[in-house]
Amino acid sequence: MRKVYLNLFAVVSVLFVTSCATILAPKNQTIPINTGNTKATVYVDDDNRGTGDVVETKIVKDGGAKQIKIEAPGFKPAYYAALPHIMNPLVCVSCLFLYYPMGVDAVNSKSYSYSKPIECPLLNKRIIRKPTQKYISVDEVSFDIKNKDFKYVNIDYNNYLKKIDKEEEKEQNGKDKKTKHVDEDIQVDNSIFGYELDKVLKETGFIDTVNQIFRDNENTISLKANVKSITFYSVSTHAGNDYPSFYIVKSDIKWDVLNTYGEVLKTITVRSQSGEFVIHPTTKDHDFRAMFSDMIENSLDQALTNPGVASVSQMEQAAAEAKLPTTTISKPTAYVTAAADAQNSTVIVKTKDGHGSGFAISNDGYIITNFHVIASEDPKKQNTITVILSNGQKVNASIVKYSRLGDLALLKIDSHFDKCFELPTGKSFSALEEVYIMGAPKSIELGQSAAKGIISSERNVNNVNLIQTNISVSPGNSGGPMFSKDGKLYGVVVSKLIGGGAEGVAFCIPAYRITDFLSIEFR
Repeated sequence: MRKVYLNLFAVVSVLFVTSCATILAPKNQTIPINTGNTKATVYVDDDNRGTGDVVETKIVKDGGAKQIKIEAPGFKPAYYAALPHIMNPLVCVSCLFLYYPMGVDAVNSKSYSYSKPIECPLLNKRIIRKPTQKYISVDEVSFDIKNKDFKYVNIDYNNYLKKIDKEEEKEQNGKDKKTKHVDEDIQVDNSIFGYELDKVLKETGFIDTVNQIFRDNENTISLKANVKSITFYSVSTHAGNDYPSFYIVKSDIKWDVLNTYGEVLKTITVRSQSGEFVIHPTTKDHDFRAMFSDMIENSLDQALTNPGVASVSQMEQAAAEAKLPTTTISKPTAYVTAAADAQNSTVIVKTKDGHGSGFAISNDGYIITNFHVIASEDPKKQNTITVILSNGQKVNASIVKYSRLGDLALLKIDSHFDKCFELPTGKSFSALEEVYIMGAPKSIELGQSAAKGIISSERNVNNVNLIQTNISVSPGNSGGPMFSKDGKLYGVVVSKLIGGGAEGVAFCIPAYRITDFLSIEFR
């Protein structure tokens, strides 16, 4: 009997000397993942593990962080991470026999388990556009971050759920040695995230996919996002270690809500955060981009549900613009009567935000341009406007009046024009007629540039009345005249189609509508 006990003791001793936790611990762990949604699909490291409110799945105990993604109809995807952090009791048992095996077990991947169950609820429903809401697009997502506002914080996994806010508080008080800052400011004018947000808005009905050319200007707004701060949280089983770990990013983002003329209707700042993201060395660029995209999309949802944004995003009934007071202008003594005369009657209209074009309608300095050329970001403040004449002379201009509905503005300068364009009182152009435009495409150095084409047709969609032409126009042409070879004014250049295969499609406001929109009469 004594021999049997000795043999048994020898076997047990060998087991512990060679790390019993390493030998006896299973390679896999079965974990229930709770989604709370019967239609939710669970992915672990991109592998589909099943659908349901509770999905039981086997996870390999390889010591690594596991990326979990939850998807369900009508919900935004939710991202979670699981880290092995629960020590196997066998590690402690082996320690009773020999200290060295404890060290062996402590670094073995099978010695640590994942929490179970793992709670992975779907937190955010997709925000779907209602018929009473305006159409919304994203103009850009930019980054303007001072180095002091770019932070990196290490957090221990066991405490992370309750410590993120505390870590921020300690950092603000200058007591946190785990927080790091970057050395330089970060500035990115227009990032790829604007395109990604537009895809989301398109899927949720906020982008008008029917009237893509002739937008309803009164019921269309756009958003500009500016990321003002970034805090990275590295969450690991041992704070400061890179493996196993996952990341969260938090940001303060300023959102500007603009109308189609670039006027800022509302500005808000929201703080949002991403889900939990595992960053793999081989796919780190993709993983970081996915994390930022998730955070910015969460911020977009917060912006769309903000009461201030909601107040300016409600659909407005199409209504006639209040009639402007009549402006009486001295009847011109000499008109443009040939295409060659147009050059001296065309001007450049410059503001701090850029430039457009314009043209004289009187000998004593009244000028027509687009409202969007002179519009200020602040609707309550007017831009300072400089008009550059064909001879290069610069003169200050005042705004006499404007029509947002017509996208037209009447300016006045203290200057004389030998000839000017005559405003028509009715339609005088025809389809396929040869026409010219004149303006300053791209640069003020190209002022009074001419281009020739034909009129395709006159369009009237969504209360938008425009002349379509095949003339190639560029930014800077807006507000310039479209006219015939004998100098008859037909239209005001306003826009063009952009994108692949869209060259040679431009639009002009019919000139016969100018007097009605701006309430002008000649005497």
